[in-house]
Amino acid sequence: MSLYFAYGSNTDQKQMETRCGHLPKIVGKVCLKGYCLMFPRYSRNRKGGVADIWKADDPNEAVWGILYDLSKEDRDKLDIEEGYPNVYTRIQLDLESNGQIYSGVWAVSYTHLRANET
Repeated sequence: MSLYFAYGSNTDQKQMETRCGHLPKIVGKVCLKGYCLMFPRYSRNRKGGVADIWKADDPNEAVWGILYDLSKEDRDKLDIEEGYPNVYTRIQLDLESNGQIYSGVWAVSYTHLRANET
């Protein structure tokens, strides 16, 4: 199992159920500090912006999301949906969930490749 930080449209439980074939186990609401939610790309399918997380200039900014516990099969399905590794990549995150800190855990997240460019 691996932890997955869902933000943007992946916080929609119906979407996650469709993408994985079932609703993965929800660990809880989580806060990702030092990041901000951006909409840097346009999706023709959605006819609007596509969410992404970028490191924020202000360390007090935060993105809220859902922490899921995924099986390898769930993660593989999400990789296909999110365009990993060609469009999105995974990064290691420190998260807080229900007062518990998840430090140095590989929480799988999809962040657009440009978000990590300097």
